[in-house]
Amino acid sequence: MKRRARRASAMIEFVIVFPIAMAFLMLSIDVGRVYMTANSLQLATSRAVRAGAIYGAAGKTPQSETQPCVSYPGSVREDYVVLDTFCSSLYSLPGGGSIISGTTRLKISGGPGETQICSKSNPNIKIEATVSVASMVPGAGALLSGGSSDSTLPGSWSVYLQSAAVCEVVTE
Repeated sequence: MKRRARRASAMIEFVIVFPIAMAFLMLSIDVGRVYMTANSLQLATSRAVRAGAIYGAAGKTPQSETQPCVSYPGSVREDYVVLDTFCSSLYSLPGGGSIISGTTRLKISGGPGETQICSKSNPNIKIEATVSVASMVPGAGALLSGGSSDSTLPGSWSVYLQSAAVCEVVTE
């Protein structure tokens, strides 16, 4: 009888501990994926604003803020310096394709005009990017984002990054 009682208590312990341990493991993996996304996004935005600052213009903004890299041709175009550098940086990183597909908003701001050429009145280039990272743990995205529902994917974490640079080439 004691042996059956020990087996039953071991089974009950397993049933209680296993789901908690699995949720903790998946949450750890999620945090790692969010951290990787934030690092990749930081690198891409930094490279993009730096390229625009060297060139002296932010270039045209993406036609769609929600899918910015759809029209990326594979090389940096003169009219889309910041956008194309951002897309090429993400495509070159591990997991960059999933970051691009999760990009919910990309806003590029520079100088005046369609190509946003740097001027004395506005010598900065700024890029803002928001990415949704789908969570493996149900409800974890709501915990991390503070319960806000500004992400497009339910059960996802939002990563927001902003980079800016002062233009090296400034027109009058």
